[in-house]
Amino acid sequence: MSALIDRILDARRINGRQLSIVSVVYSALVIDGIDVQLLSLVAPLVLADWGIGREAFGPAMSAALLGSSFGSSIGGGLGDRYGRKNVLVAATLLFGLCTVLAAYTNTVMGMTLLRLAGGFGFGAALPTSVALVSEWLPTRARARVAGMTSTGTPLGGMLGAAFLIGLVSMVGWRGCFVLFGVVSLLFGLLAWIALPESPSYLVSRGRAARAATLMSKQLGVAFRPEDLESVPDAAEGVSGTAPVVATERVFDRVNLRLNIGSWLGFFGVYFVAYGIAAWSPVLLTGAGMTLPQALRASFVYNLCAVTSALVHGQVVTRFGSRRLLIVGCALTLGSIVALTYGVAAVRADPAGPGNLLVVIASGGLGAFNGALIALIYGVLAHGFPPSCRAGGVGMAMMMGRAGGIVSSFFGGTLLSLAGGQGTPFLVALGAAAFLALAGTLVIDRHVAPA
Repeated sequence: MSALIDRILDARRINGRQLSIVSVVYSALVIDGIDVQLLSLVAPLVLADWGIGREAFGPAMSAALLGSSFGSSIGGGLGDRYGRKNVLVAATLLFGLCTVLAAYTNTVMGMTLLRLAGGFGFGAALPTSVALVSEWLPTRARARVAGMTSTGTPLGGMLGAAFLIGLVSMVGWRGCFVLFGVVSLLFGLLAWIALPESPSYLVSRGRAARAATLMSKQLGVAFRPEDLESVPDAAEGVSGTAPVVATERVFDRVNLRLNIGSWLGFFGVYFVAYGIAAWSPVLLTGAGMTLPQALRASFVYNLCAVTSALVHGQVVTRFGSRRLLIVGCALTLGSIVALTYGVAAVRADPAGPGNLLVVIASGGLGAFNGALIALIYGVLAHGFPPSCRAGGVGMAMMMGRAGGIVSSFFGGTLLSLAGGQGTPFLVALGAAAFLALAGTLVIDRHVAPA
């Protein structure tokens, strides 16, 4: 029956109502992206306010990712069981509430627990959002839009860095937490009001009447419940027999290489992404840059990550995902090498050309690593069937969050090694890029070039 819905969507042009679904989901992810990176962006101020060292702050910095790891795996399954919309809304409200409450804590333990709970919400939001928007769009647009949803976090980080340059001096880091947390709560309410549930999910749960009503409203063509139930196809049965609902599961053997490859790939790219997001301001200010300079480098990193992830949809259909993933891994590694030289140059002369090299290398790293994240999202949306799409995406994201947890938790320790030069931290990022390359070579379900 999901194949029938896909054929209906494939036969029609994408309309404004379908685009509004993408817009609302994407906006909620952007706001959550601001929240998830907020602590990293203001970390130098929090460390100074509380009078603690970088090593002691590791649990708080990695807590959101730890919660997100569990949220991605559990939330994806919850989305397959209780509905994509319900889980997305609840997750957004949870993260917003925890962000507001984090403004009133004064201990590392308190911050860690709130970020852990909020991270669970953020993790649960992502796989359900990918499944929801994918199941309201034709198959030709799914890889592109699934990749676009991955830009919510870097775009949130970019906007957060831009706002904080002026905002943090006005309301302080605590005021920023309150402000952005309230905005997340508002977007959660907007999602509840504006978003329809996935028709494929509703039909799989025996709610064809509700699915027909929503499809009639969203597509502008009248559908009856029997239109979604009584037309078998190759995937559902043969004429004269009852339709067979697809029951493929995440851990079925047919998904083995897709699972292992995407897990390794996501672990590597998210190790890089969250290592930079969490510790870049600390790394750069420790090398001699001012906080505004470090925030500008973070802004450029996130801007390029968003831009490349959006552009990837235009090129993936031409070159295919496999080739682009291999090239992206190589260019990510090159950007890490350039950033290493830039940090060393800043440390030698804070007013010299090293600042420009850091910004350029940060932009390159954001562009190429961001493209890798978007590409893997697209491969997952393309490779998993609707019966286990949210769960499959969620499990892969859990492994990605595990990479982010490791880099966030141990980033402060790595930055303190070798006399605080930052080289061990950057070497670890390079090793993660190699791991991502290995993962992309394992994946057996790529988006083929057109």
